[in-house]
Amino acid sequence: MRQPTIYVLGLALLLTESVALAQTDSARNAPNPTAIGMIRATLEFLATDEKSFGRVPNPICQPCSTYEELTAFAKKNRLRGGDELVNDARREARNALQTNPATLPATLQAFLLDRVAGGTKSNRKQLPTFATFQQKLSAAAGGQPAETEPIVAADDSALTDTASAATDETLTTEAELETDPTTAKPLSIMQYLPLIFSLISLVGVVLLWIRSQNRSEPVKQSYDGQIAALQDRIKRLEDANRQLRNQTEPRPGNPTPRPQPSAQSQQTPVQPRMPMAESEPTSPAADVVPPIVSATPPPASSPIAGPMPNSFRSTPSLLYGRTADLGDGFSSSGLSATPDRDTVFEIHRQTDTQAVFQVSDQPDLQRLALSDPYSYLNDTCSYQMQPRPGSRIRTEKPGKLSLQGDKWAIVEKAQISFLS
Repeated sequence: MRQPTIYVLGLALLLTESVALAQTDSARNAPNPTAIGMIRATLEFLATDEKSFGRVPNPICQPCSTYEELTAFAKKNRLRGGDELVNDARREARNALQTNPATLPATLQAFLLDRVAGGTKSNRKQLPTFATFQQKLSAAAGGQPAETEPIVAADDSALTDTASAATDETLTTEAELETDPTTAKPLSIMQYLPLIFSLISLVGVVLLWIRSQNRSEPVKQSYDGQIAALQDRIKRLEDANRQLRNQTEPRPGNPTPRPQPSAQSQQTPVQPRMPMAESEPTSPAADVVPPIVSATPPPASSPIAGPMPNSFRSTPSLLYGRTADLGDGFSSSGLSATPDRDTVFEIHRQTDTQAVFQVSDQPDLQRLALSDPYSYLNDTCSYQMQPRPGSRIRTEKPGKLSLQGDKWAIVEKAQISFLS
């Protein structure tokens, strides 16, 4: 019953971790009001750069409360690189939230200022709307809000009033959303979800453990009853075995009872033996002729001749070897009288202790030798050049062998060459 408990506990922990990870990912990917406000101020500042993007019909981004709306604003007003700016700023904000959320405003503000007015784009600092852009950026970053001025060109007074009113309304709406308790309520529920799932899982594990304990009691009682019955049966068998042994084994001091004859043997009468007839007198001993013993001893029987040694059997003159398995020679036990698929060398016996050897002319055996020349040719042959794939081996001069005990030692290596 332990396995279901372990499975339920593991499932509960996995579910809790999944919920926590999902909550963390959703919190990281959720729109951050500070980041959105700073990116929005940057896009509205870029919309006033008529030299780079021309005259923008609507430089106010409204409502622009999500990253998607900011990207749509940049594409609608044809702000080249605006969508990339939104994505890069979003990534910068997410990294700052993961490392240290307190550094988000300063990090993102420095990133945006360097992106739109740094390096070769420093001429934008001369725009009349740059000071207002800095104030908007600081206000969105959480600093002291300055008097809002329209981030538009100087000759558009009517459009400036509309932009300022829309911007103030948007900032007010964002502040209300941040302080509204009804808006923060789902976030608090999400924070307590892992704890709720953990409590439910813990209650389930406890109930499962109690249920397994209740089920194990009858099983335990059944096992105890079976064990008691088996012990009782073993005891009875031991008693029966002891009684049987006492009946069959003789006790000391009591003679072994003599077997009684059967009734049939008692009723059968004993037949009297007939007296043997007296033997007739034999003839006188003078009539018996003694056998004549010959003085010549009989010829001894020749012993049975044993199996004659096969004097005609001899070691074959042609042997086949695989490799110089002893390093400096071939072992006699490793040679064979018939060729095989890996017998690379042919050994010709000249005398009982002298022989010559060469590489076989069979193509298959030569390919085998060329596949591993270090094992087959290095210790047995001498050659001037390295073999190439597809070459043929020609024995220029056979090598010489000498029988030393159980080894055909290499006296002189075979000289070979390779033909393409």
